[in-house]
Amino acid sequence: MALPALATTADQRTISERTNVLIRDYNGRRSAVPAATLPASPAVGERWLVTDAAAPTFGGALTGGGSAVVPVYWDGIIWRTG
Repeated sequence: MALPALATTADQRTISERTNVLIRDYNGRRSAVPAATLPASPAVGERWLVTDAAAPTFGGALTGGGSAVVPVYWDGIIWRTG
C-alpha cells in the first residue's frame, strides 16, 4: 500500500494535521498504537504506525518511550522503523 503524497509547497496544514492524515491513510482501519501494544507474533512484513518511537532511524530497531509517530514493520525477528 502506497502512502499518500503530501504537498511540499503551499501546504498550510500543521504537522499534527498532516500526521493525522498519514495515520488514517496508512493504517486504514487501524489506529496508531504505542510500541508496547504491537502484536507479539505478527506476520513477516506486517506494518503499523506507532505513536511513541524514541530517536527513530530508518531501518533501525524500534524503541518505544519517545514521542515520534513513525511507520514500523516486522522483519521476522524485531520491529524496525521504516
